[in-house]
Formats: sequence, C-alpha cells, structure tokens
Amino acid sequence: MKTTAMQLAILAAWTIPSISGAQVASISDMEGPATPRTFDVDISSCLELQDSINQPTSTLVVNRNSIGTNPLFSYMGELDPNLLVVEGEPGAEYLVELLSCGYQPLSADILYQGTLNTSGRAQIVLQPGTLTEGDEFFLQATLQGPDPKSEAILSGATRISVVRTMSANIELAMQPGSVADVRGPVTSVGANTIGVGNLIYNTTAKTEFANVKSLAGLSVGDWVVVDGAFNAQGQFEAFEIGREDFESQVRLAGRVQGIGPAGLAMLNVSVFMSSETTYFDVLTGTWTDYSAIQPGMAIEVRVPVEATFPSCTEVRLNIPVEIENEPEDEPETEIEDPPPPPFCS
Repeated sequence: MKTTAMQLAILAAWTIPSISGAQVASISDMEGPATPRTFDVDISSCLELQDSINQPTSTLVVNRNSIGTNPLFSYMGELDPNLLVVEGEPGAEYLVELLSCGYQPLSADILYQGTLNTSGRAQIVLQPGTLTEGDEFFLQATLQGPDPKSEAILSGATRISVVRTMSANIELAMQPGSVADVRGPVTSVGANTIGVGNLIYNTTAKTEFANVKSLAGLSVGDWVVVDGAFNAQGQFEAFEIGREDFESQVRLAGRVQGIGPAGLAMLNVSVFMSSETTYFDVLTGTWTDYSAIQPGMAIEVRVPVEATFPSCTEVRLNIPVEIENEPEDEPETEIEDPPPPPFCS
C-alpha cells in the first residue's frame, strides 16, 4: 500500500502538540508529563511506513497480537478494552497515532503521547467506546530517545479492523449443574458469598472447605480453588472452597457460551485470545488452534494474575467434567443487540 500525501504531511512534521479534543492516555508508570518536542522524522522513513517492522528500540503491540507479515494485523473491539504496549529505550518519548491510510474517515481523533518508564515500556488502555465498529486504520508509534539529537524511530505498522467485540454475546444458557470452576485470588468475602476476580459464588450449608474452616477465615488476596457450578438462577454455587498457595495464573473452567473473532464468552465473562495463546486438546493429547473451539465445549483458560488485558496464555479443550446437563440455546429477548459479558478480571 502506498503512503498517501496526507500521511507524509502528518509524518514529516510530526509534533507533540497541546492536544484539544483528542483522547490522551493516562499512563500510571510515567515519571512525569512528557515535554512537548518536535519529532525529527526523516521523510524517507515515512515512505517505508508499511514495511517497517518492530525492533527492540521501537515496538508497538496491539492487544498482544502480532498476526501475519508486515503490516501486522489485529482486531480491536468497540465494546472492549484495547491494549497498546510501546517498548523502546527507557526514557524515550513516544507518539502513537491512528493513520487512515486511504480508508474511510475515522470516528474518533486519537493521539497518545508520553514517556517510556525506566523499563522502557508504556501500556495504554483504550476504554470501551473509544472506537467504532467498522473503523479500519493503521497504528504506528514513533519513538525518540532522551537525547534531543537522537533520531526518531518508527515501530512496525499494524493494520486494525474494529469489530463490535473481540469476544461474543452469551449464546448458550448453562443449565443447573454445569461446571464453573476457578482458581484465583479472593476479591470479596460476604456472609454467604465469595468473589474470585469478578465471579461471585454463593455458599450453602453443603459447601465444603479445605485448609480453612469457613468463609470467615478467608481474606481478600488469599488464593483459593473453587469447585462450583451454575445454579437454577444462572448464578454460581460453590461446592468446595480450598485455600492454596499463590499461583501466577488464574484458571477458569467452564463451557463455551459464545465465540467471537478473537475471544469467547464463558462463565458469563469475556476472555480474549492473542497470537501468544496456545491450545491443547486434552481429549486427543494434541496441540491445536483457536478454530478447534466449539460452542458448549468444556474448556479451561489461563490468564496471568497481573494481566492488564484479559488475554489468556493457554486454553485446554475438552477437559474432563462430571456428568451434567447439556447447555441450551439462550432464549430470545426483546433486546436486539445485547452487550457482551463483562471482561474477565
């Protein structure tokens, strides 16, 4: 794809202006506001816009995806949080901008700027609603080192297609007794409830406990393993709760309720996939891919505890479960286009 004259005009005089009307990232790990400064971008580098690749001194990764050859490709969701990760020289200033590249006009004016932290990294979260379904554009970062005389460097370009959600609506209703297990940190404790991430489990007189006598012995931050299931009200019931040593990954086990372009719904939450996600079929003992996941399949997903973005590192397909009722199609409602379930957290 050829670089347009408009792109050249933007890139050749790329500056960090005082921003009016644009959405600017708030980066918690910045050491202070960036000092406005003109990026000295050589016009010849602009001509290589679509051919430049990520390198250690200038990296931009979108939603942890780097699919295909240059330019890379990634989905972003209108109703999803979207994550941009910029990496390069510690203390370097960065600028991330949307480039229309001949596609239809963008629905939002978005410009992100800042300074990489002492680890040479910045994470930018685009909140749901920032983008509009149907938008198509390129994302690319420009980085310039702490030395004002240093040369500005372009990251690889990523072609973006904005879908309604990378996940999916809940298309299958789980029947009472359908598996709903989790291993993760306690986020809340009530008189008869326990929260693990944003999953809330109800306890009953039949709930058993391991390494702890009751809910009263648990605190926020404790690591627990909950064996549970959906109840008749579509909520979660805990059969057994055990306190365990802290682990690096949260594990969710349940049946797939819906499948989207780059994510799925399960346990009434959304989980996203990335180019780093691996897939293992427990039934066949073989590695597979995203296309092997089917609605209603019993799976386990693993998400890093410290993940800013709820993308899983591994999916285990066809996990063994106890005998349970089969899921049913979600009954039709008067809502024509319901939102996807909340994000796994």
